[in-house]
Parts: sequence; structure tokens; C-alpha cells
Amino acid sequence: MRYYNEERQRLAASSTSTRTKLEGKRDRIESERQRNIDLVVKQVIEGDDARGRIAELKAQRLQVEVELAALEEAQD
Repeated sequence: MRYYNEERQRLAASSTSTRTKLEGKRDRIESERQRNIDLVVKQVIEGDDARGRIAELKAQRLQVEVELAALEEAQD
């Protein structure tokens, strides 16, 4: 029983660390996406130039959100 409890604690700590890293990555991606959008709005860069990068960042953010959801499901 003790081994089981120790293993559960280790897995919970690992899961928390992974979630924290994924949330940070998601936030960094979203910040960069928003900066690109702001540059287009301010007409610093052309929309055509930023369109691909913004779409790429959105896809990356969605992938991280999928990973976070899978992590949550694994904990339940």
C-alpha cells in the first residue's frame, strides 16, 4: 500500500509539472499570436505577411490545449 501511495504522489507531481509547462507554452504562443495581430492592426506588417504565422500559432495553441485536455482526462 505504501508503494502505491508513493507512486501516486510521484505521478501527481509529474502531472502538475507537465500541466504547468504546457500552460506556460500555451500562454507564450497566445502572446506571440496577439503581438502579430497587433502589428497588423497597427499596419506595421501586412496582413498577408502575418496570416500564415498567425494561423501556425493558432494551430500550435490548439495542439497544446488538446494535450492539456488529455492530461486532465488521464487524471480523472
